[in-house]
Amino acid sequence: MTCLRLTILCITCFVCLISIQSGNTQECATIPSEKQIAYTRSFELGNTRNLRIAKGIVDIPIQIHIITDEEGNGAIDQELLSKYIVELNDIYLKANIRFILNGPIRTLKSSKYHQFDIELEEEMASKNDLSNALNIYIPESIVGGYYGYTYHPEKAHKNRMVISQDGFHNQSTFPHEMGHFFGLYHTHGKGNSQSQNNEPIARNSDKNNNGIVDCYETGDDLCDTPADPNLGLEEYREYCLENCEMQSKIPNQTTGEYYEPLITNIMCYNKHPSCRREFTQEQLTRIAQTARNERKHLRKQKPISGEIIKGQIGFYQFGGKPMPLSLDINLYQFDHKYYQNDSFYFEIQNASTRKIYLSIINMDAKEKVNKVYPYPGDLKYIVSKEKVNPLNGYINLDNTIGKEYTCMLLSYFPINGDNLVKSMRSARGTFTQRIYSSLGNALLPLDHVRYKEGQKIDFQGTLTDLEILPIMIEMEHGY
Repeated sequence: MTCLRLTILCITCFVCLISIQSGNTQECATIPSEKQIAYTRSFELGNTRNLRIAKGIVDIPIQIHIITDEEGNGAIDQELLSKYIVELNDIYLKANIRFILNGPIRTLKSSKYHQFDIELEEEMASKNDLSNALNIYIPESIVGGYYGYTYHPEKAHKNRMVISQDGFHNQSTFPHEMGHFFGLYHTHGKGNSQSQNNEPIARNSDKNNNGIVDCYETGDDLCDTPADPNLGLEEYREYCLENCEMQSKIPNQTTGEYYEPLITNIMCYNKHPSCRREFTQEQLTRIAQTARNERKHLRKQKPISGEIIKGQIGFYQFGGKPMPLSLDINLYQFDHKYYQNDSFYFEIQNASTRKIYLSIINMDAKEKVNKVYPYPGDLKYIVSKEKVNPLNGYINLDNTIGKEYTCMLLSYFPINGDNLVKSMRSARGTFTQRIYSSLGNALLPLDHVRYKEGQKIDFQGTLTDLEILPIMIEMEHGY
């Protein structure tokens, strides 16, 4: 793109309990039912679109409940907790998810729940759960020596997770449990014993001839996570080395084949928790699908401060013909392809009562990130009720073929676009993921803004002086 400038436990709940005793197998106390397995298999992975290209980000509100004794002793350090949430976002942003605090961290002073007994969960949580957020309870420990547990998406009304302080310090328990919350199983499957692992090592077999590859019906029901014999079992634990490599392939004594499990996967039972730091593409897709559909009731509470920001942005081809768009959460996509030397311009109308600062960042089909606006001499801001063509001219498309992305950032303060571009160039992922990774919590939660599609982009939100409203745009360059 070039710019031409003119001047609770029951058999039906999927609850994962991870043992903190390093010498024991990590176990889930309850195995998912056949109904739950069928429920998860009903997810259509294709509905999430290709996660390797830009896509709207889903905000998941979390409410933290720290459980101390009556005197307030035994609380987890809140700065450390904030660090764990940042690390969680680094992982889940790849699934187009951002976790945001729903409100201030709550402290529950109770010696009864401080050393947490799972049997008392419903008694405690029913008094404190928020219906619109994932409630995360942090006791000092869990009776029985477990790290934590959560609930399968079929039990969507139970937006609940319990993790002990040791579970957070473990490094992988938090993202592991979140994986279960969004529909993932362990890489070795739904059970925890070797006899329950019936996943073929071969990834393209169909032994029952039902037209479905076996790896989509066995193990964790995903084909890009290789068969795993259950690395938590005593006979396999030593295959995982501290440097996050395998000592050797693991022989299958029955078939003569060799297992090569992903020992760096977050959902595996590698005994070295610091090694478990990644998901596969199909895991990310299932997470994204679950967040969009099975967990769509999770919403951040509306702000009690901030001012209304609203307006419209219209795109027009040379001659004034409108360029309609469709909306994917907060990503606008032009309905038609555009071609080399096509020219267009845009107008933005500020319907707010305050002036709005505008910054524009672009990434072309070759993933080169650049600042489009503003440069010295450009309009610094758009005053209230004004409608302008900020570029004072047309945008002329070059010969780069593929999908190109633009983000318009609206705020009540000037944004340093040069620093943002520098950060995005060093970040990894899609355009939207780079934007969110670079700007973090400064970006307005999606539930605080309303986007409308049509001939024009129509937006309205509640914005504070420190927040930024993003408008993401995708254009496809054709031949």
